Amino acid sequence: MYSPGLVGRIKATRYTREYGLDFDDALVVQAMEGLSMDAIVSYDRCFDAVDWVERATPEELLSMHGGGG
Repeated sequence: MYSPGLVGRIKATRYTREYGLDFDDALVVQAMEGLSMDAIVSYDRCFDAVDWVERATPEELLSMHGGGG
């Protein structure tokens, strides 16, 4: 589990302004940056506004890897 701390939370506010994210989504993006991650599995399309984040839905991920239940 990633805990951004006070500085990380303050930095997350940059993403609320820059990409128009809600604070909770901005915290996710801040955590991704802190962990050097650039991909997320989510139905939340707000992450598409972040140019360096690649978003896939669970179904897309499963189809990419031969799953699909």
